[in-house]
Amino acid sequence: MNRRHCPSLTAPAVHRHARFHSAVLIAAVSAFAQIAAAAAESTVGFNRDIRPIFSEYCTACHGPDAKARKADLRLDTKEGFFEKTAKRGPAIVAGNLEKSELWQRVITTDEDDIMPPPDSHKKLKPEEKEKLRQWILTGAPWQGHWAFVKPEKPAVPSAESQRIQGSQSHRRVHSRQAPEQGTQACGGSGSSHARAPAVPRSHRPSAEAGSR
Repeated sequence: MNRRHCPSLTAPAVHRHARFHSAVLIAAVSAFAQIAAAAAESTVGFNRDIRPIFSEYCTACHGPDAKARKADLRLDTKEGFFEKTAKRGPAIVAGNLEKSELWQRVITTDEDDIMPPPDSHKKLKPEEKEKLRQWILTGAPWQGHWAFVKPEKPAVPSAESQRIQGSQSHRRVHSRQAPEQGTQACGGSGSSHARAPAVPRSHRPSAEAGSR
């Protein structure tokens, strides 16, 4: 009884398999880096997202110019945001929207209290309000002006996390392709290891011809 034998992978097949593994690992590391970058990008940053809002809407009346400043409130310094005075509480209370007077002024519909005031002809966009809300809820982290902040490299995934991510991706991809590869290796459709056709008896050399 003829039994079909599943041959071992040839050298070219081994090289193809190794290249496939390398491609899977590279793709997994790249995807992990993109996810990490996207997560970092989604975090509200003061200098990138919040400072431009106050520069656009607030510092004309609450900036460094003492003559133009109103209510003795500065929104271009850390002290102006978080410190209370004899006349008022802090403009921002980290993590608390209800106690943050500045936020209450932003969302009120009272034209006497709303910021920016109607006569400024400026109005915060919904996405700007959302960034401000998220910033307060996440602790209102402060950053000095970008010109005075030492540049920092973004966090890079550790070698161990990259190895784990690549190994998991490889196992998932390999588990899906293993049945198909096994079928081809054992003489399935399109296999390069298909059995050679039998040679007809009439074309076989005779023993007498061989002895000559």
